[in-house]
This record gives sequence, structure tokens and C-alpha cells, in this order.
Amino acid sequence: MKDIRTVSKIRKIFSEAWPTLRQTVRRYPVELALSLYAFVCFLLEKLDVLSHTWTERLLWGLPIAFATTYIVNTLTRGGSRRRLYPFAWLVLVPAVWVGPELFSTSQHVIADTILVPLALLLCRRATDNRRFVEQASGLLTAWILAPLFAGIFFLTVEAIFTSVSYIFDIWDHALSDIWAYNCIFSFSLLAPTLFLTLLDHFDRTRPEIDRLGAGLLNYLLTPALLIYTVILYLYAARILFVRELPKGGVAYMVFGYMTALTVIMALQELLRERRYDGFFRRYSLLSAVPLVLFWLGAMHRIGEYGLTEWRVYLLVCGLICTVSALLFARPRTGRYRHTALAAFVLFLVVAFVPPLTADRIGIRSQIRRAERIAGERGMLLPDGRIDLTTRAEADSIHIGDYHQLGEALEYLADRDPLALARFGIRNLDTYYEIFPRSYSDRVRYDWLTYDLVAVEEAVEEAVEGHGGGALRLQI
Repeated sequence: MKDIRTVSKIRKIFSEAWPTLRQTVRRYPVELALSLYAFVCFLLEKLDVLSHTWTERLLWGLPIAFATTYIVNTLTRGGSRRRLYPFAWLVLVPAVWVGPELFSTSQHVIADTILVPLALLLCRRATDNRRFVEQASGLLTAWILAPLFAGIFFLTVEAIFTSVSYIFDIWDHALSDIWAYNCIFSFSLLAPTLFLTLLDHFDRTRPEIDRLGAGLLNYLLTPALLIYTVILYLYAARILFVRELPKGGVAYMVFGYMTALTVIMALQELLRERRYDGFFRRYSLLSAVPLVLFWLGAMHRIGEYGLTEWRVYLLVCGLICTVSALLFARPRTGRYRHTALAAFVLFLVVAFVPPLTADRIGIRSQIRRAERIAGERGMLLPDGRIDLTTRAEADSIHIGDYHQLGEALEYLADRDPLALARFGIRNLDTYYEIFPRSYSDRVRYDWLTYDLVAVEEAVEEAVEGHGGGALRLQI
């Protein structure tokens, strides 16, 4: 009897899932065709028909092509421009062929983790704050659940085949192939299908935070945010009292605070009982002092160490927080969509517009930093090269400057070897070798606050003094 009930439940699940799957295929045929193409390509690579290089390129271009196709599908649905949708996948061609050569790994990360999700969200054109938050929460939930469910399916199938192989002593040599085919199906075909299905499902529903979530938000997260706000204001008061600049790391703390403040304020839209409306209505006013701390801390750190690629992105994040605070200063302009649009434009410009890319800005800043420090230490020659004459022992008082110069040169060696060559340096070791052995390690490693050579010599003398015998150290 139980077996009959189990079979009937399975039939019911499949009977309910089949119409949903058909609707997903009907609404997203080109997106699913892209997923099927990826599935076939990975299968052919497993069968040694395609090279691994091609699938690596495919991994670079597929998220962009998938997102572009979805955006065109959403924007042209029911309109006269619908004929563009079947050709939207063609963006895959340039993304695969020239993307890996033109763009760096960091640009790939920015595109996949920031630009693609923001584009998927913005293409729905929700202007109402509550509707925008509903769509954002649905997108994030689908983004998390789709690979999670695909992973559960993958592990379940793997457990079945492994158990059967172990119990019946079969398929021993085929388990690795089964694992590969299962992985390819689960994450190149099943996960995108689940993502589109879940996205449609959450788009049709009107999500609200349940009692447990409301309790966490009202009695844990928001009070913690209030405490953190007080801490930042106390720190600002301390700075005014002692008349000192904020520490450079404060910029990261303030960015985390502003992110939490914005997200928790947005989640209030999904609460039935909003206890902290009075607090969040003063969002722009509350943000003023933390944002001043952010910019003072960021400028202080940049003044000391110059810009790097990721510090440029930190400044972009600070600019987004500032724009958000200004937008929410007026009820008419306080829209999450406007903040998301500003974030998309700023990250797009800094990641992909050639003169303004974070990578090039960081390189130019580190070149200026190296020139400034070398000039202050009298190491910059008239032709722009760095003087590699051996430094004297007396120069050890400038270890901090030499270490900072080494940091700038190491950044250039990693990002732009040609810029390093213009300083007359082909190998960084030639720079560190100009310092006496007594403190060259301290120039290279800033954390090294003691003299390694002196320690080595003291140990050698102690060993010789004991006739080469066992040496007891009392600590």
C-alpha cells in the first residue's frame, strides 16, 4: 500500500513539474538553447572532440550571452522589436573570441558578479520601491537556489551510482565518467533551467518576510545596525576632539555599514510591521557622518599608498553610497532603481571604458608614487630611470620609504612590466640587492622588524662558543 502511495506522489510531482517546464521552454527558448549548447560543448570536451581552451573561452562568454538574451527577451516581449530576440545570442561570438584577450580576470569577476545581476534586475523596469525589492529578492533567491538544487541533484545521483557500484561490484572503472557526465548535466543544463523557472515563479508571487525573518530583522539586525551607527558617530566625535585623521581602514568599515544600512532599509518594504520607519526615514542624514569618515579615510590611505585597481573599486563603492544618500534625501528621487542604475553605470565605466579602467588608473597612480618616493630619496635620474647604486648603511633610517618604493615597483611588475622597464628595472631583485644585507630583508618585508642577519650572526657565535655542541636556549 505504501509503495502505491509513493508511486502516486512521484507521478503527482512529475505531473505538476511538466507544465512548469513547458512554460519555461516556451518563455525562454533562446536562453535554454544556449544552455543546451554549453551542455553539448562540455560533453564533446569530455569525449576529446573539443579542446579545453574552447570551453574555457565559453565559460567567459556564456554568462554575458545568457544575460543579454534574457534582457532582450524581457524588454521586447509583446512589442514590435521582438524579432531581435532570436539573434540576441550572437553576442556570444565576440565574447568568446576576443573576451579573454581583451579583458582581465578582475573585469570578468566584475561582469559576472555585479554587472550581470544588476542588468537582469534593471531590465524589468520596476520603479516602485516595493516592487523593485520584491524583484531583487526573487532574483537573489533564484540565483542561490538554482545551483543549490542542481548541486543536490548532482550529489543524489552520485550517491546512487556510488552505492550501486559498491554493493554490486560493478561500474568501478566508469564512476569517474559518470561523475563527469552528471556534473555537466547538473550545472550546464539543469541549473540554468531551474534559475529561469524559479525567477518566473518569484516574479508571479508577492513575497513577504515571515515571522522568523521579521524577528531577526527587528530584534537582531536592525538593533545591531543602530549600535554600529552609534559607534561610528562616537569615532567621529573622537576624531574632532583629538584632531586627527581617520584611519585608512575605516573606509572599508563604512562601506560595510552603508551596504548593511541600505539592504536592511530595503527589506523594510517586505515587512508587515515596520518598527523602525522613523530611523530609516533619516537614511540620508544618518549617512552624512559615516560618508565623511569614508572619504577622509580613503583619501588618507590613497595619499599614503596611492591607488590600486581594487582601491579604485572601493572609491566607486563609496561614490555609489554617496549618490544613494543624495537620492534618498528627497522622496521623489529616493528610488532603489536609481541607485542600482548608478552602480551599473559606474562599474561599467570603471571596468570597461579604456581610459578610465581601474587597472590603468592604478598603474598610473603607482608610477607617480614610485617617481615621488624615488625623487625624495634622490634616486630618480634625469632620464626617468631609478638609480640602482648601492645604498649605504646610514640609509637604514629610510627603510619605510624604500619599502613603499618596492611596493609600487612590485605592483608595476605584476600589472605593467613595460612601466617597470622604463625605470630601468627588469627584475625586482636588482632593486632589493642595492641595499646592504643588514637591512635588505626589512626593505622587502615590512613586517620584518628585527635584523635577520644580526640574529644569524648571534646564533653562529653562540654555537661556536659552545664548541659546536648542543646549545640550550632559555626563553
